[in-house]
Amino acid sequence: MAWECLQDVLKTIDTSRPSRGLPIYPVGNTSTPTALSYRSLYVQAKKLGRKLQLLDSYKCGSPVLLHLEDHWDIILWYCAILLVDGLPVISSPFSHITEHRKSHIQHLSPLFVSSICIIRTKLIHMFGKEHCLKLYSIESLLDRLTYQRATRSMKRRNDDLAILMLTSGSTGNAKAVQLTHKQVLAAVSGKASVRQLPRDKPFLNWIGLDHVASLVEIHLQALYLGVDQIHVHAVDVVASPSTFLDLLSHHQVSRSFIPKFFLGKIVSVVRSKELQPHSTPWDLRYLSVLASGGEANDAETCVQASSLLVLFGAPKNVITPGFGMTETCAGAIFNLDCPSYELPHELSYASLGNFMKGIEMRADTSGHLETASFGPAIFGIIDAEGNLTLASRANETFNINGIKFNASGVQALVEQVVGTKIRYLVTFASRSTKSHTEQVIVIYLPKEQPITAQELVDIDDSIIKAVMTLTSIRPFVFAFDDEALLPKSTIGKISKAKARILFEDGFFAEQIELHDHLIENQRSRTRTAPANTTEALLLADIAEDPVVTLRPTGPKIPLWLIHSGVGEILVFLPLTQHLPSRPIYALHAHGFDGEPPFPSIAAAVETYYAAIKRRQPHGPYAIAGYSYGGMLAFELGKQLEAEGAEVKFLATFNLPPHIKTRMRQLSWNLCLLHLTTFLELISQARADAFEDSLAAIRAAEAVETVLVVADEGCMVDLALSPEGLMTWADVAFGLQSMAVEYEPAGRVGRMDVFHAVPLKIVARSREEWVRNHLGRWGEFCGDVRLHEVGGEHYTVLGPEHVGRFAEVLERALVGRGV
Repeated sequence: MAWECLQDVLKTIDTSRPSRGLPIYPVGNTSTPTALSYRSLYVQAKKLGRKLQLLDSYKCGSPVLLHLEDHWDIILWYCAILLVDGLPVISSPFSHITEHRKSHIQHLSPLFVSSICIIRTKLIHMFGKEHCLKLYSIESLLDRLTYQRATRSMKRRNDDLAILMLTSGSTGNAKAVQLTHKQVLAAVSGKASVRQLPRDKPFLNWIGLDHVASLVEIHLQALYLGVDQIHVHAVDVVASPSTFLDLLSHHQVSRSFIPKFFLGKIVSVVRSKELQPHSTPWDLRYLSVLASGGEANDAETCVQASSLLVLFGAPKNVITPGFGMTETCAGAIFNLDCPSYELPHELSYASLGNFMKGIEMRADTSGHLETASFGPAIFGIIDAEGNLTLASRANETFNINGIKFNASGVQALVEQVVGTKIRYLVTFASRSTKSHTEQVIVIYLPKEQPITAQELVDIDDSIIKAVMTLTSIRPFVFAFDDEALLPKSTIGKISKAKARILFEDGFFAEQIELHDHLIENQRSRTRTAPANTTEALLLADIAEDPVVTLRPTGPKIPLWLIHSGVGEILVFLPLTQHLPSRPIYALHAHGFDGEPPFPSIAAAVETYYAAIKRRQPHGPYAIAGYSYGGMLAFELGKQLEAEGAEVKFLATFNLPPHIKTRMRQLSWNLCLLHLTTFLELISQARADAFEDSLAAIRAAEAVETVLVVADEGCMVDLALSPEGLMTWADVAFGLQSMAVEYEPAGRVGRMDVFHAVPLKIVARSREEWVRNHLGRWGEFCGDVRLHEVGGEHYTVLGPEHVGRFAEVLERALVGRGV
């Protein structure tokens, strides 16, 4: 049927499917819904529309703001506004923090000057007096007499505005997105064609109707298809994930929505002892679509959830990740083969489906894209089959001590550890602390209230251990006891942006101060010196542990990565994101935190050998070193094999066996120059131009010269001061100096050599580099395998090349049986 506008849909449903409707559960009640038919909706909406038309301030086509809490109130008044040619705007819930609420209202007010705002009497006080809206309570409107007079209607066209949708404000103030009737109808039609649904089976919505997925994908699509739509409030579902499954089963639901955070909760609940599948027989055979969007779904959670839902009759591809935003009327593309598509492709995140034909996709190679419309860029990959996979927004990383951690990975681990014990949880990072680097903050609401002090301690300890496993830094953890204070979004999540503002505005300052005071008192009472030499040596050994855990778990053999000539392991972070199936550990040099640097190669190898043995007492081992680290990997491999350990994989990333000539060329100033290039503080072209002039000046002057042209943004990202840069250069120069007399000797069983474009000073071409330099590894091992990778020496693990490098590395590991 060719509809011109949403009003046509309402009129058609009134006559064609009058008995279909909206079972709506009140807040706090998930057992007895109020059943309302589409006929009743249409009749009541027409009456209320006439009341609106009688208001002197009402004008056709003008915005009418709906600030309501109840699903039925919103749907009814939304339809009423449409039927009298108004422009509905559904307001998002207000914060219970007074300052945040005032700021939001002051931002909205100029957008809707003199606009009507429909509200329940109990909510009027939240607006205060500093606004330009005309507030009308539902109670006062219902008391008004309705009499017939000429209606002020307008000719409807499908390119007229149908609704203004307010964005979440996660990247700043909320914006009003304009959606036309044509857009909405096309979107609904497209969504309805995604997958064949069981005939006449209902949809289920549990998120606020101010969210475009709720309004368009559930409410309007159900109207479009003429099926029932069940509504329940987010607070009742998020607090009890099993209730969601109960409702899907009881109502024989065909389509619903499940964001990533809630998908993990479903897995935790079904796997919990009290909810074994055989004891909770949900009937999910009619469920065809659980649309999931809003943030990247990790593939492992999708696999786990799918395998559990299948037990209750759902199809294996019921979880349907998709991509969309307010501007696209929610989901625009969908992955109809999850998780079957992800498994053979070994994806860390679920694919979002294939882009529409006719849309040309261009990869952004700048690493960051920001526009007024769409905000921060999203990291994504389009594979050979045209499927899109998004990992996270460009700014969703934690930058801790110069190392970037995927924010969603930290959140997922915390949810996995305490998911059954908490109702709401959010993890974010902030620099607004005494720390010199970003600090991880975790905010949660316990599932059980009241809760004992010991139970809170247990939850906090579990969260702290989980975060430290990934980041090696202790997080701030705060438990709320009042749900009303939580800055929640429409879908029941705690808003990261608003939670960060709470933290940075000092909402938790008293708790932090009390914690610091108690810790200091405890330290002063209990601090004692080492009792003997053994204790002192053990403490020193622990303090100087060179191991950084980049990925703590995985089913495959661990991979050990050894630093380059600059001593740090930052360069391995992007690589880690592409190798999800194995634990990954990195070794960094001494000298960064005041401890003495290594005096010799033998001392470094001894330290790294002991560190590896502590973490992995037995083989088989997989060890690789980047540049200078390739030499250390070779020495470690020899020592392990000499003691009978099996080293199945030993690799060097672009380093030949003979290096002393190059090491002798590197002065302190040149080490500084190469370090700044490696860290992308300056470009390679500028470094080449500086090389001669830096050679003849003092170290302090060299630092000043480099800092004048260094990228300040990179310095901030790395939390790097001029003093810190000098310390780093000291470490790098110390490492190079250790190797000025290095001669390779002995043999190992195997070596994998990864070759990139060489530095110009060491070889004129890749062919010369491999033939005359890297190829000489054959003199020191029985089985050499060469692997070509993209990029130059300093960029081989950079954003443009790390994906291909990871593929080559994983193939090489598999080729060695690792």
